[in-house]
Amino acid sequence: MNDWAKFYEIITKPLPIASSLFLFVATLFLLLASDRMLAKLGLSAAITDYRGLVGLGFIIAATWIVVTALIWFAKRCHQAWSAHQAEEKRRRRLHALTADERRILSPYIEDEVRSRILHSAPDLGAAQGLADDGILYRPDVLRREQIAVAYNIQEWALAYLRKNKGLVAPSIGTETS
Repeated sequence: MNDWAKFYEIITKPLPIASSLFLFVATLFLLLASDRMLAKLGLSAAITDYRGLVGLGFIIAATWIVVTALIWFAKRCHQAWSAHQAEEKRRRRLHALTADERRILSPYIEDEVRSRILHSAPDLGAAQGLADDGILYRPDVLRREQIAVAYNIQEWALAYLRKNKGLVAPSIGTETS
């Protein structure tokens, strides 16, 4: 019973791409080589008798190379799609800023800075919300004051807000005190 489990594991284990390429090239050579070349190598009788198995090896190797390429391509497409979706989500988040969040982000753009230290509790809460959404982040620095917290803005957010300064402009009548 244990031998069958090992056999099953061996035949269902994915073939490494290097092995697939080697098998592909070797079987392709054996299938396309002239009888004269095979005779010089002493393989003409073996290839004549086992041409079907060589062909099967070629088909398996070629199929595995195609499957591996398709998997690689699908992964790259999925990564690109996921990155695009994440970027769209971040941009939508910047278009839905609250008045407090606009007030926190506007000095980054107006003063052309990448880092600010915030002191008050409402600002810290809104800044942490922006950090949770990936717009700001807290740098790894030792804090000397428990009340003041440094927040840096992400490069993508800074570039996007510089291009769209109206997103951080205060809204009339919606400012909080």
